[in-house]
Amino acid sequence: MDIRRIEWTIHTSGRRHSGTDTPVSIEIFRDTTRLAYVWQEPGNTPRLSRGEVATYSWTFVSLTGIGVAVSGKPVPYTESFPDGFAGHLKVVYRAWGDDLWRVGEIESHVVAGAMRFTPGTIDAWEWVETPHRVTFPGEDVLSTDAREGVVTLTLKY
Repeated sequence: MDIRRIEWTIHTSGRRHSGTDTPVSIEIFRDTTRLAYVWQEPGNTPRLSRGEVATYSWTFVSLTGIGVAVSGKPVPYTESFPDGFAGHLKVVYRAWGDDLWRVGEIESHVVAGAMRFTPGTIDAWEWVETPHRVTFPGEDVLSTDAREGVVTLTLKY
């Protein structure tokens, strides 16, 4: 399975003290290999406020900048998950400050992509994406202050 991007719809808790100004990062892993390191929230912005629902995404890119083209059309970059993403994809949220963030439900779409050739043509094709939905229910508290929560939240797909 070739993964093009991952999307997250985050439901920040509506409870008191649920928004944060703490920087939050995300690491994306295939088994033990880190594929991406992203700043989800740089801190001191209103993006992770109490009761917010927001969607974020990460689209995989070639670190070399070298792409592939077939029949003159660029093929979007993907990360290969030979055995599928279930049991192999892991996303780790990390708080970098002590202003707690109470995370509610996280809905995620893992978007696979593939070339589909057009029957009856020599080389015509289209890019087809298939989303796979995964939901992480519950409520977790992220903070570097151990009295308030934990530093990391790991989503195991």
